[in-house]
Amino acid sequence: RKTLLGTVAAVLMAGMTLFNQPAEAAMIGKKFTILVITDLSTVFSDTSGKGSVDGVQMAFDDFGGSVNGVPINVIVLDNKLDVALTINKTREIIDSQGVNLITDVTSSAAAIAVAKLANERKITTTFVSPGTTALTNEDCSKYTWHYAWDTTAMATAAGRVTDEGFKKWYFITADYAFGHSLLEQFSKTVNVYFGKD
Repeated sequence: RKTLLGTVAAVLMAGMTLFNQPAEAAMIGKKFTILVITDLSTVFSDTSGKGSVDGVQMAFDDFGGSVNGVPINVIVLDNKLDVALTINKTREIIDSQGVNLITDVTSSAAAIAVAKLANERKITTTFVSPGTTALTNEDCSKYTWHYAWDTTAMATAAGRVTDEGFKKWYFITADYAFGHSLLEQFSKTVNVYFGKD
């Protein structure tokens, strides 16, 4: 995926700049580890999954497998959209292998949990697949950023149809973090234009 490729490439460029600083000596003999948390086996495997892994692999190939002589190590975690599995395995990988960058993180609920862990462990994390605005707002930190789309953008585009005269809405949503966030943002937008949700 081009968005993930661009994000990972940008982080690696930032890493290259850091490695050029006096702390460069501290990186010799170590590795820059990227953890790709994605869904390879359930409902979002087609929209993230292998495409996310391929995006990271393309960035890896563009950099020749290293940044200023420091080898890049890519670890892929199939999170199966399971929050407990995601957070437990992520913590285990951080503790056992060290992680410099976390990316993708399919599932809004899993991403919120990973955002908290990334902030606690001070690990740069970029969210590409999840859409909840919590990642843009209350769960954003100096170690995380929400790249691409979120539920506010989706709701604003759809909710403005209210201004064209469609004033009454019925909304059926998924009963998990993404669905709740989408409903909340959609309701705000519709109410701005005097609709009823």
